[in-house]
Amino acid sequence: MGADPGVAGGDLTEHWSGAERRRELPLRVAVVVLFALVVQFLALALVQARDDAITVDEGVYLAAGVTALTEHDLRLNPEQPPLFKALAALPVLAARPAVPKTEAWDENRWFDYTEEFVEAQDDAGKLRDVVFLGRIVPVLLTALTGILAYAVAGRLLGRLPGLVAAGAWLTTPYVVGLGHLNAIDVGFAAATMLAALALVRYIDEPGDRRAVLLGGAAGIVLLSRHAGLVLVLGMVVAVVVVGRAAPRAAARHALAVAVLAVAVVWGGMRAIAPGAPGGAAGRQLQGAVDAAEAESGLAELFALAPLPLEYRAGLAYLTLTEEARPAYLLGERWTGGRWWYWPASMAVKLPPSVLQLAAIGVVGLVIVRRRSRDRVLLAVAVPAAVLVAGVMAQSRTIGLRYLFPVLALGAVASAGAVVLLRRRWGAWLLALLAALQLAFLWTSHPHSLAWTSPFFRPGYRHTSESDLDWGQDRRRLEEWAAGRDVWVALTLSRGVGVDVPGARRLLDADVEDVTGWVAVGATTLTVTSARELAWLRKYCPVGTIGGSILLYRFGDPPSPEPGPDTPAAPCTAGARVSTASGRGRAQPAPREITPPVIAPVGVTPHR
Repeated sequence: MGADPGVAGGDLTEHWSGAERRRELPLRVAVVVLFALVVQFLALALVQARDDAITVDEGVYLAAGVTALTEHDLRLNPEQPPLFKALAALPVLAARPAVPKTEAWDENRWFDYTEEFVEAQDDAGKLRDVVFLGRIVPVLLTALTGILAYAVAGRLLGRLPGLVAAGAWLTTPYVVGLGHLNAIDVGFAAATMLAALALVRYIDEPGDRRAVLLGGAAGIVLLSRHAGLVLVLGMVVAVVVVGRAAPRAAARHALAVAVLAVAVVWGGMRAIAPGAPGGAAGRQLQGAVDAAEAESGLAELFALAPLPLEYRAGLAYLTLTEEARPAYLLGERWTGGRWWYWPASMAVKLPPSVLQLAAIGVVGLVIVRRRSRDRVLLAVAVPAAVLVAGVMAQSRTIGLRYLFPVLALGAVASAGAVVLLRRRWGAWLLALLAALQLAFLWTSHPHSLAWTSPFFRPGYRHTSESDLDWGQDRRRLEEWAAGRDVWVALTLSRGVGVDVPGARRLLDADVEDVTGWVAVGATTLTVTSARELAWLRKYCPVGTIGGSILLYRFGDPPSPEPGPDTPAAPCTAGARVSTASGRGRAQPAPREITPPVIAPVGVTPHR
């Protein structure tokens, strides 16, 4: 029943002819190609990790991770489990970060403490180093996810499909864009793929040892994100399904997976912090648990789980803070969740080449032999479906990062394309898709996070939040704005602002006093300050910084009359922009502004 993971997992070869079996990639070739893919990813991701400014959530994760290691306390940001925040903080310790002990720490006001923590690094001149060091582990974990995708697809389908899976992951611009940031979604993707590999190994050869390994992987999933609870539940069900011919053994293995997962959570959290926080912080965490139980029957059920206080408090905070948030996609603004947000976001953010590959891959998986198809269904399709269902059930439509592990599982599904394209014409099509994918990857650099499909450009008109603008271009704005008089409105991490002498806050201004340069974050314009900046959306931007910060120039004060939900298209040569009163004419971008700092569009002013 066991399969050779170095060849093809045992099952795809049954679908191949003898000649096709002989054409299976040599292991040495597969290793060389995989190595090249990983090195390419690391080169691009580390450059962007060095150059991009701290993004919206990174301050919270840095503060929580560093204090977890230095204070052995998990009070900060219990909304997310601590494993990958702590791992990301390990290299940060080399910079000897400042760790303030303030009233915000004592009372566990973690957003206020984040601001103090980030300001302390900035005051010590360490912020840039701390941010970069905090991104090293996430970059490595994203690369590891690609290697695990190769291992899962290789075990299921063969070495060439394994390379297709790894390539689909490691060459997608959004993977580079999010994968170089200190984001828990990155660790969750790696944990999900580790669990998928453990699950497919168990499916191939059920036994006590592999059930133990599966339980360990399930524990890592739980330590990476609370959404992992539904994934682990799916893993337990898969174990029962696999062992339906031997129900006693299956029940024993399912129980072992569940118990070991809980044990890993306890072991991991107590290895970082020997005990739960005491004092005001401990009372606050327990109070959150009690409040959530009173408000939600589901939270009351979770409270029965034998998990540490900090973990249960995280679930409680997620329950208490679950609320409809504003969103923007494809030119439409709304509040709350919409099911179509997620597939539409994939169309906007993922290259057409990888979407085409995934579609072909799904068809290819349908035609493989039943045993191969069943393994893919249990190890890949069901976990992906469970995660998608969990994400669609909540009302926070703030970015495709919530589906980051699903994208990794989708890369494995893409490997099925090899089954369908195993003839000569298929090899040419596969090569064409690979060439397009590489072209999209390299042209996205160094602004991979803001990259959108060619069918949805400019990106700021179609998407927002972490699918485009997470504050990553703040430093570039500061470089460009030096010596200029600029009105600024950006959504940034707590504890940082725009460090440009004379920069003025656009949101504090009377619209009719605004003249000259205006720099606005795309998300600020369409989501976080959409109502306050409605007047600006009717004017065309003369350029962008990194694709995420829009630049305007007004010779005359603009009109306060609101514009449409969709920001105006970029200014074009000879264009003139005015309100009904004839005011607010756009001015041309100066000649000295050149890429890559800003890519302006020439404008002839209306006279």
